[in-house]
Amino acid sequence: MCLIFISHTFFAVNFTWTGAVDGNWNNPLNWDVNAVPTLADDCFISSSAVISSGGNCRNLTINAAASLELGSVSISIAGSLVNNGTLMVQGTLDVIGNCTLNGPTTINQSGEIQVRGNSIVSSGATLTNQGVFDANGDFDATGATLSLDAISSLGPENVFNGNNGSSVGWSVINGGSGWSFSGQNYTGSLNGSFTGSYLWSYLSQEVNLSAMYSPNFLNDSPDITFSCWIKSVFNDNDFFFADISLKDASGNTLASSTLGSTTSSTSAANWTQQTTTFSGYPSGVRSASISLQSKDGEFWLGNYGITIDDVSLKVVEQGSSGVLQLASNVVSLGTLSGGTVNYDGAGAQTILADTYNNLQISGNGIGNKTAEGDILVNNNFTIGANAERFLTSSNTITVNGATQIKSILRIDNSSAVFDANGSFDASSATIDFTKNGTLLLGSTVGGLGTLDISNNVGTVVYDGTIAQTVDAVNYVNLTINNASTKTLAGNIAVQGNLTTEAESNCILDLSMYTLNLAGDLTVGFEGGLDASDTDCSVVFDGSSSITHAGSQSRITVPAQNLLTESFVDFSSWTQFNESGSASWSASAPGGSCTFTANSGSTCAWIQEDSYTYSEDYIVFDLPEPKTNMSVSYKFINPSWLGDIDWLYCQYYDGSAWISLAEYTTANEIWTSASHAIPDGATQLRFFSWLGYGYGVGVDDVVINGDGYILNSINPTFNEIVVNGSGISLNNPIDVTESIVFTNGIINSESDVNGNNSQPYASSNTITIKDGASMSGASALSHVVGAVRMESSSLSELEFPIGDGTNYRPVYLTPSTPISTTYTVEYVNDAHSSIAFDVNGNNTTPCDSEIDHVAMGCWWDIEKSAGGADAFVGINWDANSGVDDPAEIILSHWNASTSQWEKISGSGNQSTLSDGTGGIGSGTASSGRITSLSAQSDFSPFNLGSSTSNNSLPIDLLSFHTFCSHDIVDVNFSVVSQINNDYFLIERSTDAMDWEVVGQIDGVEGGNSNTQMDYVFVDNNPLANLSYYRLTQVDFDGKSKTFYPVSTTCGGAEGGLPIDVYPNPASNEVTVELELDNFQGDDVYYTITDATGKALLSDYVQLDRGFNKHTLDIGKLPNGVYILRFNQTKDHITETRIIKR
Repeated sequence: MCLIFISHTFFAVNFTWTGAVDGNWNNPLNWDVNAVPTLADDCFISSSAVISSGGNCRNLTINAAASLELGSVSISIAGSLVNNGTLMVQGTLDVIGNCTLNGPTTINQSGEIQVRGNSIVSSGATLTNQGVFDANGDFDATGATLSLDAISSLGPENVFNGNNGSSVGWSVINGGSGWSFSGQNYTGSLNGSFTGSYLWSYLSQEVNLSAMYSPNFLNDSPDITFSCWIKSVFNDNDFFFADISLKDASGNTLASSTLGSTTSSTSAANWTQQTTTFSGYPSGVRSASISLQSKDGEFWLGNYGITIDDVSLKVVEQGSSGVLQLASNVVSLGTLSGGTVNYDGAGAQTILADTYNNLQISGNGIGNKTAEGDILVNNNFTIGANAERFLTSSNTITVNGATQIKSILRIDNSSAVFDANGSFDASSATIDFTKNGTLLLGSTVGGLGTLDISNNVGTVVYDGTIAQTVDAVNYVNLTINNASTKTLAGNIAVQGNLTTEAESNCILDLSMYTLNLAGDLTVGFEGGLDASDTDCSVVFDGSSSITHAGSQSRITVPAQNLLTESFVDFSSWTQFNESGSASWSASAPGGSCTFTANSGSTCAWIQEDSYTYSEDYIVFDLPEPKTNMSVSYKFINPSWLGDIDWLYCQYYDGSAWISLAEYTTANEIWTSASHAIPDGATQLRFFSWLGYGYGVGVDDVVINGDGYILNSINPTFNEIVVNGSGISLNNPIDVTESIVFTNGIINSESDVNGNNSQPYASSNTITIKDGASMSGASALSHVVGAVRMESSSLSELEFPIGDGTNYRPVYLTPSTPISTTYTVEYVNDAHSSIAFDVNGNNTTPCDSEIDHVAMGCWWDIEKSAGGADAFVGINWDANSGVDDPAEIILSHWNASTSQWEKISGSGNQSTLSDGTGGIGSGTASSGRITSLSAQSDFSPFNLGSSTSNNSLPIDLLSFHTFCSHDIVDVNFSVVSQINNDYFLIERSTDAMDWEVVGQIDGVEGGNSNTQMDYVFVDNNPLANLSYYRLTQVDFDGKSKTFYPVSTTCGGAEGGLPIDVYPNPASNEVTVELELDNFQGDDVYYTITDATGKALLSDYVQLDRGFNKHTLDIGKLPNGVYILRFNQTKDHITETRIIKR
């Protein structure tokens, strides 16, 4: 048996379009092979093809010099598209393979080319896209032109007028003398115009729009504008109407409009345009009906009515801008203009450095979109909700239009800038700073959404030149730039620094809200921070330095000139033209005005040659405080044969305009007028009602009233809350409402000269204004340096002062309620009078009632000249060395006798155990001594003792511990010692049960008035958390124990080891450390003193492997310091450095 197999092989057929019959792709008679192409066939366009029905093919090629115009149909291409000729797409081309555009390609408004493969727009080629080009594969337009601009389709501007004195095209109904088809022309471009008669005359015309435009064009409801130009032969109150209707094919009216009125008046000398535009009307317009009506208002026989010229219809269809969708790798966008570019890939994409009109980022939520370089978006920028995130990298992204963030904007480089010059809204999104980049906001801010500041980096800058609202979120660094007011929308927190630019009128207004600031405050220009409003508060909850150019207060000054106006221009006024024709001018009077300016060559004037009752006016905004105001001016409104123009002078009270004067009779010469303006009026206007006169003039306007001047004052805060590491003042500050101490020290400038009193020498101090409250001060939070307090009452004043470790308040109670400024400072150092002989015996000069005074401290108390005397009270606590309160004396340094004296009338009657100032006796650990009489001589004050008791043995400056390499250094400093034998170092696991681990002898002889620094090394510390405390023991066996401190050493909480040598050092130390990881771009070191104040700081590079750095400490005073590395990936152990 023999089997025979017959195989069939199918070959692709080449189809060439002939278009022999019509535009039907599926008509075989339109192809050279008399068949319909399938997805297996290649098609060629070799001439001109206009396709009106959809179809398929494998590959489609448009030959050179050929053209393909695809209507509102779809063609599927299984292979590739190559355009070597001209391609125009109204429908859809779906290309499964690649697309190569070598010739000009146009995608109309509703058209789309979708390419599943790669797309190339060849060098020199042009892609004009008003629809969608969807590139799913790679895209390359190197050397090409991509135009995504909207293009308007403009129909001919059809002018329907008489030609050569005829009324061709118009249906005419004559009245009186009928219509004249000659006379003056508006443009001179036509040979004829129409002039009406003394009775109603009518012109009408039906315009067949469908004969001029395609149905598809008209179905898109293009804008249609009617226009004509009219004027009267004489100024005689002529009448004019124009009725225009748009109709569908059945004659139904789709839209209509009427122009003119029964009191229409035009100038004999000037043409006036009458126009109306139809937009957004129902689809289906096919014709327009025009009806013109005219009548001579004065019944002159003959053609003396309205002259009409250049009657026209303009038909315009507004195009839409195109969209270029890019889903994969983009090589080049060639020369790009207009439209929207949408990077919509499913994964990561690089956003080309280019200039975009609109830029959109979308996708499927997977993969980052990263800027290749600097990007400029001239219009809008959108990060869609389905995009994973947009990364700026190290580039500058500038958006001049609106920015809409719906997913994540990541500013991920220290040099990155996102500059939003238009509106910005990320209210439902996340802004993520991973490095110290910058977000610039130049306009309205809809919201910053989730501002991710977990990396403690990044700066947000509000730099608009318009008023802006600062979003109520938490910032790292916040900067206010450019001349406008930025107002808080709610409470904000700034983890880093807050800066306002050194530019006039660059203002951050806290309004009624709270600012939490952890970093430095820099106010660059006077008045740049408004923190004075009632209820607003500034909470310093970190370590802050305040540099402030000052605040401003408004002072009311009576009888000020608010305006002197001779109307060279209207720069101080706002013009309103309600009539639609005449308007106010600031110049030499023109038109038919018969007057000149009252003074100079210019004035404000308005004149119209016909009777329209137009209501036009000019407005001046009255400035604050809007009290005790008056206005004077000159005016004129001459009569024209009995007709006059009216003038009103009016003010606005917030709800209505109210007349100050109404001039409804003629004033042939310039006339003076003046009026009082009620308090609270917000605007003044001159209002005209034109009635066929010779115009109205206003000149030499003078407005007087109360005015404001800005007075320079100290930087002013309504409320300050201290709740961080502390504040350093580089400028004076005033507190008007309250200051609350919770945690942290304010470092105010000292008001003393060395160890002597020096009244009012300092400037960078804190002043608590009269009526402001102070609360919460303690050893943890107070002022180091001078404090000023203002008072005009008899209320007790507590001055929140100390030395950074100990709270040493002073209490002053004024004796009379007069305005007084008191300045108080605690000096943690021996007064210049403290002296010892060669044997170490105290030889400080004291009167007979004082055995000795505190050797290591004193209080400087001053008052303003002529101020109130005050009762003086000083507290002591457990660290003050008091053992017999009954013998404590309030002492005062008498500069005249050069000795310490007991305050007259003072005693222990006013001491209280808890130190609150009530009646009772103090204890060794708590009390206050207060003068029984008001003091008038203000200079150094001190605690003294009437016997050798109350040795006030040492004044402890600092006590802290430091763990390094499982060894604890116990560091402490004292500023004075009296009768001191030795120090004990004690240790505990729970701060209850203590053991002695070390002893250090005191200064030789037991007495000293200079600072001494001590170090004890515990080589075998307790693991993890432990406590240390210091006890001082006198030669007589009396002891004093100070507050404990905690430390963590050993265990799992230690950091990476570090070597520092030489240590102690005089000029430089070398730091060496071995690291397993690169520590980051923003690492910096600090060297702090015993109080925690940073004295040296700089950025440092810590790389993986061995690191070696040299630090210059030569300018530091001798002492003990702590070296720390900050913002590191791994914790690095803190290290003690001793400077000698």
